[in-house]
Amino acid sequence: MRRLIRESHAFYKLTEYMIDDVADVRIDDSAAIYHLAIGDGMILSFVLRAGGEQNDVLRVALHGARTAKVKLPYFLRVSSSLQDSYPFIAFSDPTLGLDEGNLLSWYLGTPGIDVDDWMEKVVRYVASATGASGVVFEGSSGGGYTSLRLSARFVASVALCFSPQTDTFRYLGGVFVERVVRNLFLGCSERELKARYPGRFSVTDLYGERMHRGNLVTYAQNDGDAEHLRDHLAPFLEAIGYDHASGESNLENFRLVREHIAEGHGPHPLKRWNELFEDSVAWLRRHIARTSPLPPGAEPMFTSEAEEAAPEASKRELVVESGTEAASGVSLAADGRLALNVRPPRGDGGRSETLVVYFHSVVDPVAHPYPYVDSPLRSERLNEWSVVVPDPTLALDTTLRLGWYLGGESWDPLPDLEAALSGAADRVGARRILLVAPSTAALIASRLVGCSSRYLGLFLAPVFALSVEGSAATFVRRALATAFPSVRSIEDVARSDSRPIWKTLDAERVRVFVNPESPEWKTRGHHHFALINQDRGGSLLAAEVREGLFAGHQTAAQPNQVESILEEWLND
Repeated sequence: MRRLIRESHAFYKLTEYMIDDVADVRIDDSAAIYHLAIGDGMILSFVLRAGGEQNDVLRVALHGARTAKVKLPYFLRVSSSLQDSYPFIAFSDPTLGLDEGNLLSWYLGTPGIDVDDWMEKVVRYVASATGASGVVFEGSSGGGYTSLRLSARFVASVALCFSPQTDTFRYLGGVFVERVVRNLFLGCSERELKARYPGRFSVTDLYGERMHRGNLVTYAQNDGDAEHLRDHLAPFLEAIGYDHASGESNLENFRLVREHIAEGHGPHPLKRWNELFEDSVAWLRRHIARTSPLPPGAEPMFTSEAEEAAPEASKRELVVESGTEAASGVSLAADGRLALNVRPPRGDGGRSETLVVYFHSVVDPVAHPYPYVDSPLRSERLNEWSVVVPDPTLALDTTLRLGWYLGGESWDPLPDLEAALSGAADRVGARRILLVAPSTAALIASRLVGCSSRYLGLFLAPVFALSVEGSAATFVRRALATAFPSVRSIEDVARSDSRPIWKTLDAERVRVFVNPESPEWKTRGHHHFALINQDRGGSLLAAEVREGLFAGHQTAAQPNQVESILEEWLND
């Protein structure tokens, strides 16, 4: 429902509405201010003008620090943006409304509410309604920081940031972030916050660990700003492996624009801002045209850095059903491949709130040669978009039965898998991605859960670590010998590779079901769970027992029970 508050805001001169849901906004040429309650006492306010001649690109503005005289809500560049021809959204930081004396809070939200989740929901709804195939997130200083963070959730987007912070704790000695933490995050330490909310307090961590979606970044830095050069740009470039001589980095789509604007920290001139905005729009359009196999204007299902690097790589049809969309296996590297089997819901195959992703553990390579594109756990009753992800490690050896989704020595499948799943979810409008991981598949699924609060994890009799002891020893040695032929032991792999399991998981986003009578759980299960639950002392806080769910350690024995668990969770 949309309720009128006032005909004209005192400063912005726009009509104001209170709305109950994102879908209550007007999708037309008229600009208005909308207020949406998102929980924990926060109101997300935003200006929206959904019309515009160049509606293939949505413009999203995020503000930085305000002065004490600026009243909330505070919106960036409303007048100038409403004069151009792009659909436009400007968000006001709802975190500031919880502390009237605070002037900067980077849209950090509260422990229970991630503001990015709500801004993402608004952006996806408006982009879908207007037909936009790409998004430019723009901001300066603190707004540039948030543009980096929010753009990381969208494959087809550019973060256009001007002299941004890249770590909230390194800005002015932490004076602003410490006020937010003291008042809203119960005084947690920097280390605790970065572990518990990955990517929220530091985009250096976000991009350095490749947990972004493969988005584009235009990083514009004022060379007269010594503090931001030293405390924010330099650590960010180091984290992404930036080579100053060549301009290359670990980020496939990164551009650094350094120029002297003025001494000290301040915004770029409006003319220069607009020039870089138009450059970024042109770059984004070329990127979408190059990476999308669909007609111009349609959003790609999959986007990966490897597809750009090897456009001649062959694609294989996996599933073609009457009235549904086909899914394609995408060849990503010489020593491995990633294939997804995507199935739409019944009926019109339309949008879905949740994308359900199924992984597998041991397979019979004779009965189910790679790619194994089905799952006995896949629900026929749940009317959601779903994906089965075969283990790409099995492509390296046709006799291998278990690969832990290790990939290959020169290829970690996590970044490409995360980009593919998020791209699939973007295409169908899914707000959350539910990972169903039996046994050893918990290793890759737990790493994905750490990428974003968008992911939920259902772990069934999980095995979270490789071990050369016990019944799985033969499988482990075979998998390591296949994926890492040049190393001789698990210890060597740990020293030479950077693929750790995710060490902390949010209990609210994870459900772990175990059979405490299983020999596997009795011998190593508690140890496995402690690995991802260190902050809670290795307790079984998130573990549950469901009678009849497992027969010993066989997680696929009762798929109807798993289906019931999924229904319960999706209906929560």
